[in-house]
Amino acid sequence: MSILFEIKSRIHDPSKLIFLFVLYIEKALKIHFNANKTDSVEEIDVVIPTINKDFALLEIFISSIKNNILNPIHNIYIISETNRELSAFCKNHNLIFVDENTILGYGKTSINYVTDGKNRNGWLFQQLLKLGADKLVSTDSYAVIDSDTILLNNHNFLQGGKYVFFESNEWHQKYFDTMRKLLGFRAKSKLSFVAHMMIFDRAILNEMKSAIESIHHKKWDQAIISLIDQTELSYFSEYETYGNYVLKYHADKIITKPFYNKSLTTKDIEPLNELKEIYSEKFNSVSFHNWIK
Repeated sequence: MSILFEIKSRIHDPSKLIFLFVLYIEKALKIHFNANKTDSVEEIDVVIPTINKDFALLEIFISSIKNNILNPIHNIYIISETNRELSAFCKNHNLIFVDENTILGYGKTSINYVTDGKNRNGWLFQQLLKLGADKLVSTDSYAVIDSDTILLNNHNFLQGGKYVFFESNEWHQKYFDTMRKLLGFRAKSKLSFVAHMMIFDRAILNEMKSAIESIHHKKWDQAIISLIDQTELSYFSEYETYGNYVLKYHADKIITKPFYNKSLTTKDIEPLNELKEIYSEKFNSVSFHNWIK
């Protein structure tokens, strides 16, 4: 009964309830929980936009990526504000540091997004950076991982010649309303692609950006910014938008798996080996959200 109550509280559209229920069943049975091997030899770059609040996690974050991503990694990019300490960290760990203001040609202060007294400029800017990172990387596809998320078990982003998309119950209708305004179609997914990580195909991503620019007659990032809803704390999702674009036009190129993640508070941060010992039997990753008290 508790599962059914949680399902109904998250999604009010009856057509989606059955898909969320199936997701709960799959996770209960641990379907697609283990990723013990990969058949892909294609290299991917990894892109990590980060901010000051996540610096304390970087050591175990980078270790978790290098130890748990099964696909061959070419380069790891750290995108952030210019910071001497972070630049030194990147040099010492063979990472590529990128000044966030160089990706789109402007910084977060150029965005005006304040709701209920809360500045959301940085929150939106991070998403634009992820979509704009295609010009940084040298591989055909790149994985983005949120810097507050630690991988505990093996992850595949390419498998059987297809991209792996993770599905969650993080449904937020406003994300899909904005996506429809951007691209002119309703969401194809019945679940959420908000999973704190995603693999981007550069050619498909540029195809999506061109579609946005054709519809709105402005640069793709400015089109997203122009749709800011000052009454909403969260109005746009890069993962939902790209995920649904791929699902509509390139569904044959993806496979979906349940997202096995646990949300924790920053008070729960432990060394990587201890996090694995505590959580890895039930979860493939943990995320340390500063909004959780």
